[in-house]
Amino acid sequence: MTFNNNHIFKGRIREFENELVSISLEIGKRRGQTPIITKILLYLYIHNRLTQKQLKELTGYSIGTISTHLNAMLSMNFIDKKLIPGTHKYTYSLKIDIGYDRPSLVEMSLDYINQAKKFLKKKRIELNEIPQLKADKFRPILKRFDELEQVIEIYVELFRVLSNPNEKINIKITPSESESLGFISDLDPNMKLIENDIIEFFTHTPMFFGKQEIFSSIFVYFITRKTLTQKKIRKLTGLSAGKVSQEINKFLELGVIEIMDKAESGQLTYQMSSIASSFMEISHNVLSEYIKWKKKVEEIHEEMLEKKEDLINQNGFDEILKLVNLFLNIMPIYEKIYEKVKQIRKSIQNE
Repeated sequence: MTFNNNHIFKGRIREFENELVSISLEIGKRRGQTPIITKILLYLYIHNRLTQKQLKELTGYSIGTISTHLNAMLSMNFIDKKLIPGTHKYTYSLKIDIGYDRPSLVEMSLDYINQAKKFLKKKRIELNEIPQLKADKFRPILKRFDELEQVIEIYVELFRVLSNPNEKINIKITPSESESLGFISDLDPNMKLIENDIIEFFTHTPMFFGKQEIFSSIFVYFITRKTLTQKKIRKLTGLSAGKVSQEINKFLELGVIEIMDKAESGQLTYQMSSIASSFMEISHNVLSEYIKWKKKVEEIHEEMLEKKEDLINQNGFDEILKLVNLFLNIMPIYEKIYEKVKQIRKSIQNE
C-alpha cells in the first residue's frame, strides 16, 4: 500500500462512497452506535488498511478522537495495528473480513455472548450471598437476571441461524413478572456494587461495542431497575437534564421503554417492562433499517455495472463494488433473521 491520496476517491465513485456512508450512519443510529465508530469500521472495510491521518481526512474527526476509538477497538481485538517500516506511524485494519468470513464472525459473536453468560452467572452467585436479598423488596433483581439470561439465549439462537439460515428458532419466552427496583432508596451497598459492575460490563463489553456510552449506561439502568424517572437517571448517571431528556426521547422512539405514570407535578415515570422485548425492538429497528436500504444499494450496484467500462479504471471502483456486494450478500441473511426477530417479538407480545 502506498501512502498518498489514493484513499480519497473522486467523481461518481466518491458519490457512491458518500451514499453508502450515509446509509451506514442511519443504520448505526438505530443501534445507538456512535457515528465515529460507524465511519471508522466502514472506511477500514473499504480501504483495508489506513493510518490515523488518513482516517482523519476521511471521517473529519480529530486525531485525538480517532486515536481514542482505535485504542478501544484494539482492546476488544476488533482491529490490527502494524508499524510502517522506517517510521513511527501505524496502519490499522479489521481483524476479520466481515463479508466473507462468516464462521469467524459467528464464532467471535458467540464468544462475546459466552463472556456475558459467565459474567451474569458470577454476579448471580454474588447476589445470592447477600443476606438482605432474602427480603421480598430485593427479590425482583433476581427475576431481572432471569430475563437478561433469557435474552442471551435468544441471541445464541439468532447467531445459530446466522451460521445456518435453515435452522429453526427454538425459544420459549417467559413472561416478565418482575417488580421495580427503581425507587428502593436503601439499596444494599453490596447489591449496588454488583449493579455498578453490571453497568460497567455492559457499557464496555463488545456486545455493546460502538454504542454511545450514555445510551448504554441508561439502557442498563433500565435493565436493573425497570422503572425510572428522569430525576432518578440524573442522580444515577450524573448527566444533565438536557442529555437525559434527549436519550429518553430516543428510547421512547425506539420502543424500548414506555411511559408508565404521570404524577400531578408532571413528572413522568418510564418503564422497561420486558428486557427481552426491549432487545428485540432494537434488533427489529436495526434490521428493518438495513432492509429499507436494499433498493438503494441495488440501484448503486446496477449503475456501477452498467457504467463499468467508464468507471472501472477510476480509483476506488473495486473497493466500492466490494462494499456494495457486502450489503447485498448479507441482505438475505438479515432478512431471514428479521423474520425470526419478528416471530420472537410476536411471541413476547402474546405472552
